[in-house]
Amino acid sequence: MSKPVTANPWQSPPSDYPIERSAYYGDFASNILVGIDIWLFAYSAYFLNRGAYSRTRRRLLIGYSFILLLLLVAASLSRLRVGMLMWIDHRYFVPGGPRGYLRESPPWNLLGIVAVMVADVWSNLLMIYRCYVVLSQKMAWVITLPLALLITSTAFAVLTIIEGVRPGATFFDGKSLAFGLFWVSFTVSFNVVVTLLICGRLLSSYLILRRIGGHALAKERLGVIAILVESALPFSVFGVVLLVLYGVKSPIATAFADVWGVIVGLSPQLIILRVAMGRAVTKETLMTTSVDVSSCFLVEITDNALEANA
Repeated sequence: MSKPVTANPWQSPPSDYPIERSAYYGDFASNILVGIDIWLFAYSAYFLNRGAYSRTRRRLLIGYSFILLLLLVAASLSRLRVGMLMWIDHRYFVPGGPRGYLRESPPWNLLGIVAVMVADVWSNLLMIYRCYVVLSQKMAWVITLPLALLITSTAFAVLTIIEGVRPGATFFDGKSLAFGLFWVSFTVSFNVVVTLLICGRLLSSYLILRRIGGHALAKERLGVIAILVESALPFSVFGVVLLVLYGVKSPIATAFADVWGVIVGLSPQLIILRVAMGRAVTKETLMTTSVDVSSCFLVEITDNALEANA
């Protein structure tokens, strides 16, 4: 006869297994993305050093990218360290096993959370600048909404950290959890708004060029890749999916949170790479496109007039 299975306070309950698997897969995927980001940083620095950029601009872009990379590496190392402590060194933590240990918010977990929050604020600063660049000066007032969302999300990030480091507090309950959810909500809202603004501006220019026959020009300056990268669309989509998964309390939300924490730095690095390669959308690009559009309209009007007189 088999012996009855009794509850063991040193082990995770079976209900925790899906979340632990999700955390494992999330760590695996996020570490791969960090490796890709390291390559993107090196590639960007290579083009910046070869391009005709001023020393100040080169140092500014490389310095920005390097700080962002350090934050992602710090978050990645903290996840690896927490995983080792949670699943190996403190596997038999009382009560609750690995998840019980994680709920106590060990210092390494604190480092990872703070690194992701700082990286998010750091990347959002670039996105608000790109939004200002892409929008015309007459539409610059539109950035007041994303700017307000950025300030609000940053404030909640600071409050989350302050509450999470208090003695006896954790990031998984109480005010810290509430502030953290507000932070994710506002930072995702910020990125969605910025994405819509940039996407709308670039897409409208793209469609105008195609409508008047400038297919090659549209593809070169405002193609699908440009719109996806410049607007950080993948990051916004991941953020919305993450909010939905948290809302329905899905176990895979843990994996998405880890991946989203790396895309925080991956999206800005892709924009910097386009800048380094001379393919990024600038005010000059949009102004030139406007001139080209006007020229095409004039040519079309002239051709129509000649055909009418013939």
